[in-house]
Amino acid sequence: ETNVRGTQRLFAALSSVCTKFVVASSIAMVGTGLPDHPPTSLPMPDDHPYVGYPWPYALSKAMVEQVCRFLVAQDARTLTPTLDVILLRIGCCITDPPGPPQHLETAIGEAFSIQRTRVDATPPEDPCFPEGPIAVI
Repeated sequence: ETNVRGTQRLFAALSSVCTKFVVASSIAMVGTGLPDHPPTSLPMPDDHPYVGYPWPYALSKAMVEQVCRFLVAQDARTLTPTLDVILLRIGCCITDPPGPPQHLETAIGEAFSIQRTRVDATPPEDPCFPEGPIAVI
């Protein structure tokens, strides 16, 4: 609902003044998040299709990309096409729980240690989700 209908609603709200649209998709769509779904090739092509990753979030992002491609194709058939859409397949943007980082460790396949430096001395409201500080930017 949030990803697919939300994208459709945003497209519907576009006016002739606002024709550029940046869509936040996800690398989950191409199934690179589980050991039994490794990338089929590296570097992964930008037009790599949905691979059936067994997670509703990944399917919803694949559907968002399909909606975008459909609406751009519809717009291209008009006399004055105006839509300019960019699909970004964003990588892992969640934070690790307290303790040693785990996401990068998984990506490179070996243990390591890094020094964490807090940018702001004010403790975050919820240390697991960076939405608050990101929204301020």
